[in-house]
Amino acid sequence: MKYSLVFFLLFFLGVIAEAQSPSDIKIKGSFQDEPLDLVLLNLKISHRLVFEYEKKLVEDIRISTSFRKASLDYAMKKILEGTGIDFELKAPRTVILFPKAEKPKIDWSNVA
Repeated sequence: MKYSLVFFLLFFLGVIAEAQSPSDIKIKGSFQDEPLDLVLLNLKISHRLVFEYEKKLVEDIRISTSFRKASLDYAMKKILEGTGIDFELKAPRTVILFPKAEKPKIDWSNVA
């Protein structure tokens, strides 16, 4: 009986944790000249996040930033600031990284 109660309590807590939306996840970080792939691994382990990206995208990028406990959205903006990488949050705990799209240049010579 005692073990059944513990099992159901742990199961229930696991379900609640998985039900969090990206806006519910709070992250605190301090990174000094750390490789981006290690920063992402740290976040993956400590916050059970899933990152989807091409390995080549994060090669040779080093991160130096810090922030107090903040939303996942804010934390990712701070981490990726100045890297040329953008992100999209997908529920429940997935972050997709991709190169920032360059703004198209307008060719004014063709405008009537």
